[in-house]
Amino acid sequence: MSKLLPRDPLLREQIIGLLLLLVGLTSFAVIAYQVVQQNALVLLDLQLTRWFEARGTPEVTRWMMVFTDLHGTLGVMALSGLLAIWLMWQRAWHWLWTLLLCVGGGKLLNVGLKYLFQRPRPEFEDPLVFLTTYSFPSGHTIGATLFYGFLTFYLWRRFPSWLGRSLLLLLSSLLVAWVGLSRIYLGAHYLSDVIAAVSLGLAWLALVFIAEAYWRQRQQPLG
Repeated sequence: MSKLLPRDPLLREQIIGLLLLLVGLTSFAVIAYQVVQQNALVLLDLQLTRWFEARGTPEVTRWMMVFTDLHGTLGVMALSGLLAIWLMWQRAWHWLWTLLLCVGGGKLLNVGLKYLFQRPRPEFEDPLVFLTTYSFPSGHTIGATLFYGFLTFYLWRRFPSWLGRSLLLLLSSLLVAWVGLSRIYLGAHYLSDVIAAVSLGLAWLALVFIAEAYWRQRQQPLG
């Protein structure tokens, strides 16, 4: 695979970003179509919701609530704020603006899509959470995808070995998956809401970092 990519690291990042953008947008479009048309994925959503509703326990619910609250709007803002303070202390202004665009822009996009699709939340006979906003896509999940996705990209060059990078990617993926699982377990979202949020988040991250790589390319001296 690496032999097929150009040697220029910035151009390579743009090509990888473009591929990730296409994958994310395609995945989101397929899921959105399934949801709008009430196809097989919606049936799986309902079955999985009922499965978790029947198997919830107070201990698991307690931990899921803690983790999901940490990655709500205020939680992601707090995490992003701490990272922003670190970037300002490092005088990494370029990375600071990229963080704001990744997390802030992606969250705004998600809110707009919620009002576009207007999908109701799942319904539990004994609800664990009470929410009046729309369900599709999951705001908690896209927030985690955007924050941990940015953090992974920021730290990527600081882990020169493939082992370190693999562990970084694995940890970020597990954290995002845990957030998504907590939303399904608590009855706040369907599986399709979560997968769509991850797809949308990856697409937005890819778009931002394509632009970021292009900007760095333009800053290079000619010749």
